[in-house]
Parts: sequence; structure tokens; C-alpha cells
Amino acid sequence: MKRGYPERRRTINNTICHRLKKNDFREIYSVLEENLAVFGIPARARNRKVIIKPNCCYPRSYTTGVTTDLRIIESLIRLLLDLPAEVMICESSGRGRSFSEISGKIGLHQIAVKYGVKEVDLEATPYSIVRSGSDSVRIFNLIRDAEVLLNVPVMKTHKIEGVSLSIKNLMGCIPNKEKILFHMKGIAKGLSVLSKVIKPDLNIIDGIYAMSSGGPIIGEVSRKGLLIFSDSMIAADCAGSAALGINPGDISHIVQSASANKFDMKDIKLPSELTMPGSVTSGFTGRVLDVIRWVNQFGFALVSLVTGDKVQKKIESQFERMLFPKTRPYIDSGKCSACGECTLCCPYNAVTRDASGAYGISEEKCLSCLICYEFCPSNAILSGEKKAD
Repeated sequence: MKRGYPERRRTINNTICHRLKKNDFREIYSVLEENLAVFGIPARARNRKVIIKPNCCYPRSYTTGVTTDLRIIESLIRLLLDLPAEVMICESSGRGRSFSEISGKIGLHQIAVKYGVKEVDLEATPYSIVRSGSDSVRIFNLIRDAEVLLNVPVMKTHKIEGVSLSIKNLMGCIPNKEKILFHMKGIAKGLSVLSKVIKPDLNIIDGIYAMSSGGPIIGEVSRKGLLIFSDSMIAADCAGSAALGINPGDISHIVQSASANKFDMKDIKLPSELTMPGSVTSGFTGRVLDVIRWVNQFGFALVSLVTGDKVQKKIESQFERMLFPKTRPYIDSGKCSACGECTLCCPYNAVTRDASGAYGISEEKCLSCLICYEFCPSNAILSGEKKAD
């Protein structure tokens, strides 16, 4: 049964924030049971196939704030099986690692075996091109055709995107070749397209252990004990950003997703437990994007009318490069632990190692996608102009 993307709509203000007191399995289970009922998931999921999409793309424990808390996943599995429903845990491979390898290392596989739940490495499954207006994106068929989709990201900051929450977790729903294109063309734009064509039935942001700086792989972790529920990714991510002390108006992919879905972020009301850090429209990114949208609406429309779509797209691309210039990554040898993670994640084999064992990045091969910068566990890969030794 296809979900009918992108016509399916969700509200933007229905958001619940729950602060855990005991932070144990029983409380997590109870909170999930209560809020699944609030959002009508039991009735929608009964006797259907339900996909749980966690954030489990790196082999680190949930206590590090990197992956989704296993107690949340296990609670969801138990609650869904009792309906009954057919449950699948779907995630795509991490850079250089299969989902099955990651699942085994973090303990997720053991939970799946315990309950007889299927784990699916999306990277090994078919995908299709899904179109929305003039935009298109490759999406795994299992996600596209999901009868019920539960999006369960971790609350964390992100070195490139500012935050990694519900919308960013959709990166696991597209094949690696599409991820590379996102990094090259701009993750925020790609995520705004995804937000139009993938509409989870419920977003559950895991803020029990939250990463409040750095991220998405290494950073400062705090025990916030928060669970955020919403049937809108935009509303959920505004709440998640506020919980991290970040104005969502400063997060490009949230602003662009709101615009793409014709949602006015000023209308989003946060749960009483959270406070917005400033006006949601006061962020610098929001103001810049307002200018871009104005130019796009009037200037590019005129260019397209006179010269055609191809010329318009070239000019628009140059305009974006001026506003958001790409910078080349480089390796700080003093911080590098020689773990080899960058060689695994680089899609262009641009990371080299010399006879002494020191790592470097080939300027000829590097296309500045910054995937290595995102995944380096030692924060040894920097972005910008390399400082003289």
C-alpha cells in the first residue's frame, strides 16, 4: 500500500515534549505507549507493516549520543508486536560499514533476534526516483511504500548542518550515491526535497542522551532525558533545536524545509517545557534565505523567461556558490589518530597515506563533499583555509 507522497499532509503544531524522571526502561515504555496512542499509531499500525527508522549509522553506544537509544527501539518493537503489527528496523549502511555490522556492535541485532524482528540494510534494497514538482530524489522503495513509518532520530548537533534531528535522519532513506550528491549540491536543499516526499507517521526525537556540541560522531554529551513527539518533522525539529539552545531560524535545512512545505515557522508553538532562543524568524540564515527566495521568485523567473531554464539553473548555481562557498578539508596531523575512518568514508578515494603512515587529502581527487569532516571521530579533519605549519 503506497503512502501517496507527496500529497499526504501533517499538522505542524501537534508536538509533545516529555521529560523523563527515572530514565529507566519501564518509564520509557510507558511514555511511548501513551504518546503512540495520542497520535493514533495503534489504530493505524494494527495488522500492517511498520518501519522503524532509527539513527544507527555508526558503531557507538546510545550513551555517547551518536545512535538511537536501544530502550526506545525495544519498547516500540514490543508495543507494535502486541497490536499486532509486522515490524522492520530499516537503516542504510554507514560509510565503509554495513548496517548488519553496526547493528551487531551496538546491540541492536540482539534485540531484533530476541523479538524475531527483521533488520533491513536499505543500501542492499531497490530504490526509485520520486518526483515532487520540479524536484526529484532517489528513495529506497521500502521507505516510499511504507504503510506506517516511525522516524526515531537522536537529538544532536552537527558540524555541517547545525543540528541532526528528524529531517536530517531522512538521509538514511536515500542510497549512498544520492547522499554524495546532497553533500556536493548542498545538504539543506536536498533535505528540503526529502521533507516534501517523505512524511513519517510519527517523529520521536531521542533526547535522553543528547549531543550538544560537535557531532554527529563525536561531541559533548549531556543527559537531557527528553523525548519529543510530533507528526510534523518541522515542528519536531524546531522543538529539538530549542532543546539544544539553537534557534531553528539559523538552521538552513529547517528553514528551507518549512518553505518547501509552505509552513510558516512563526505559527509553530513549542511545548511549554521548552523555550525558543530568540524569535524563530530572527536567525541570520532565515534572513539570507528570504533574500534568496525573493531573488529566486522574481530575478530567476525573469531570467528563465528571457533565456530558458538551463541558463537560469547555471546562474542560480553560481549565486548559491557565492553565498555558500565550498571549502576544502585538510587533516590536522597533531589530532589524527591514524584510525583510517576517513579512507573508509571518502567516496572518491581522495585520502592518502604516505610511507611514514601520515594521512593526507589529495587536492586532485577531493571534491569538497566534506563527508570525511563529518565522520572523523577525532575531529582531526578541518574545513577552511589550511594554516601554515
